[in-house]
Amino acid sequence: AAVRFERQVGSNRSARVGNTVTHLLEREGVQSVGVLEPTVPLVTRTEIDGAAMSLRRHEVVLGPSTEGSTYFAGFSEPIDFTDAYATPELSTLARRAADDGLGVGFAPMLPTVPTATGLRATIAGLEARSAAERPGAEATAALVDELGIRVGDDGGLERE
Repeated sequence: AAVRFERQVGSNRSARVGNTVTHLLEREGVQSVGVLEPTVPLVTRTEIDGAAMSLRRHEVVLGPSTEGSTYFAGFSEPIDFTDAYATPELSTLARRAADDGLGVGFAPMLPTVPTATGLRATIAGLEARSAAERPGAEATAALVDELGIRVGDDGGLERE
């Protein structure tokens, strides 16, 4: 399947995502649409492929992230997107889908980096992958290394 980038138009995130997803599903006849946040460096092709496969069984697939957010939202049917990304977006999106009678599936949980919690989880994930010799997110790992950021013994972020 081809990857496509769409310009999003709307007054807020819910409106932009909703307009884009609805347009692609209803006007352009695509079978499914996935919205991937650019702040999830640990995502791999495996998670995206799994989410795409789940969209064959569920009309909505959500990728949970830290603090009730999502890193991925996939749709084979549109939902009511009015304030659909209201906090906590994971349960809000799931509730909207359920309210519309749609099935909801879930991708594996992955951290995103906009919050300290997500950044700590991402750095710990990078360190774990390095220790296990299972590389990934090389650009992010290089930047974290260059900046000397690590998770300290107390769980806080530290710079070396």
